[in-house]
This record gives sequence, C-alpha cells and structure tokens, in this order.
Amino acid sequence: SEMCIRDRARVVVCYGETGPSLADALPGALLCDGFDEAVAAAFASARRGDVVLLSPGFASYDQFPGFDRRGARFRELAASWL
Repeated sequence: SEMCIRDRARVVVCYGETGPSLADALPGALLCDGFDEAVAAAFASARRGDVVLLSPGFASYDQFPGFDRRGARFRELAASWL
C-alpha cells in the first residue's frame, strides 16, 4: 500500500509503461522517461547513507532481454555515482 511504501522510502522513482499509473498512485513519486534517467534521479535524490534499491515490479522486455541485463545496467550506472 501507499502508506507502507511511504513509511520505508523517502523517494520513489517510476518509469516505463506502468510508470505513469504508479506515479499517480504514489503522490510525490518522480516519473522518468527511461531506465537510465530513473537510476540517475534516484541517485541524485539520495543522501549520504541512503540505500538506492532497484525494485522492479514489472518485466522490462521492451528495454532489456532479461532481468540479469537490467541488473547489470543498474550496477553500471550505480558504479558511476559511487
């Protein structure tokens, strides 16, 4: 539920086909155009000591051939922010 997410997450970043409906359901969520932009927005919003968690709720076969490639891209982008 929204309350559970708000209790545990300071920032929620949405993107993709379901991004707009998720952002509508979670007031204050950031809506981005693509994966790279979403990861950049998450890291830019993070404060020292925060955890940036990739928590996909849906498949992204329109962008990646599989979950492992999506995870590898997340690691690449995260490394550039650390």
